[in-house]
Amino acid sequence: MKNTKLQAFIPLFYLVWSDDLLTQKEFVTIQKFINDLIWLSPEEKQQLLSRVDISNPPGRNELAQWKLDIEKGIQNKEDIRSIFDIAVALSEKDLDISSLKTSFVQLENDLGILGEEALQNFKIKANSFTANSQTNSDFDLQKITTLLNGKEAAIINRVKSVISRPEFAYETSTDIQVYRQTVYNWCKILAGENLGNMAYPKQYGGGENIADYFAIMETLSYHDLSLVIKFGVQFGLWGMSVQSLGTEKHYAKYLKDIGTLKIPGCFAMTETHHGSNVKGLETTATYTHSDQTFTIHTPNKNAQKEYIGNAAVHGQMATVFAKLIIDGHDYGVNAFIVPLRDTNGITLKGITIGDCGHKMGLNGVDNGTISFDQVVIPKENMLDRLLL
Repeated sequence: MKNTKLQAFIPLFYLVWSDDLLTQKEFVTIQKFINDLIWLSPEEKQQLLSRVDISNPPGRNELAQWKLDIEKGIQNKEDIRSIFDIAVALSEKDLDISSLKTSFVQLENDLGILGEEALQNFKIKANSFTANSQTNSDFDLQKITTLLNGKEAAIINRVKSVISRPEFAYETSTDIQVYRQTVYNWCKILAGENLGNMAYPKQYGGGENIADYFAIMETLSYHDLSLVIKFGVQFGLWGMSVQSLGTEKHYAKYLKDIGTLKIPGCFAMTETHHGSNVKGLETTATYTHSDQTFTIHTPNKNAQKEYIGNAAVHGQMATVFAKLIIDGHDYGVNAFIVPLRDTNGITLKGITIGDCGHKMGLNGVDNGTISFDQVVIPKENMLDRLLL
């Protein structure tokens, strides 16, 4: 800042940017404060407001310079008790800003900045390694980004472009139904961009690129972790269980519709009593020779499928892991495609679904429980790749 009158605002800018995030609320609060200062010219106000541009944050070197200016300005000044006192110390000697004290104190309160507490940000041990260190000005952010992104740079940049759209604005509602629907809508947008089916074979609409799929998952973490989980359940656990455990007849029937989110689904493995100990699962799939069907059944409460993503609201089908029973003999755990709801979201006969409700995080994912009461499915619904 070349205008020394504006030096008074350096401690304020440093504090709001020092956590690497200036929120919209902080911006609006500071914007009003600056615009209300009648002793600043329009040009000076514009210059100040440019320092709180959310889309153009200060770099490391600029933050370091601000802190250095502040430390120089408050050396040996025992009367420094607040951010306003620092502002006075940094301002022009012939500029009287004492009339702004009330406004500055109110601004500190509005921003949640406690004067004496905030001063600890500027108190460092003299001649320490940290105090004397300097940021390497040759650091090239673009080069390190290119190095880290590697061969997946194109797909990473594509996903970042999609999640930067207005429709991906952060969901702030505390209503889990609202949050869940928002995350589901985001998944539909991603499916429309052919990002959900990235790992599936090309003949079924996919990109046949598992590396890009996981790069997509990782990049979505920049936005919302509920979205990462919902995306992973639908296109990873549900879709890839069909791809990995099924055969061509399953691919032709399901993969394209899973990839476009026409068929929302679940990965129903975990059970209440046994968790993810697959060997101990109790759900059964009993084969009937006469009509070539399997009957999926939950024998007791502890055998219900537990904490299943996509189950509580959106899932229409599930890959269900169950013990294969033929002529009274247990042949171990196998996987079966079992319908849960119709296309209108109505739960089908024999299916009981519970809602796990609020969780300690990831509330945009509709985890639920699933129980089966003698649910009959055709033989073709067995994912039989490993049996052939």
